[in-house]
Amino acid sequence: MELVEASASAASIYSDALKEEELLQFHHVGYYIDGADNWRALETWVERHGGPASAGDIPGVLRYLYLDRRADLGHFLEYVQLEEGGLKLFGALPSSRLLSDMLSSSDPDQRGPAA
Repeated sequence: MELVEASASAASIYSDALKEEELLQFHHVGYYIDGADNWRALETWVERHGGPASAGDIPGVLRYLYLDRRADLGHFLEYVQLEEGGLKLFGALPSSRLLSDMLSSSDPDQRGPAA
């Protein structure tokens, strides 16, 4: 799960989607795209179907692409491809498997504070 705090200075992909009456709202589902060929195939498909709502990169970390699917799905779709820096960043985060193992452990010392 990713929490984003949109403000007046936030990218328009976030700030334009805000509804004044809602303090918290669902914005996007993210997908990881592995490999340069798969990323090129995604870009080709997106261009044939109207282009992205937003796209760019953080050099050395990741590239991203958003599709505005609010009309039919009610949210954006986010696609990312990690580069070396992004792999290190995400690799440092606890995995959902690790969290699942901790929560299901019968040993209270292994369950952690969430159990």
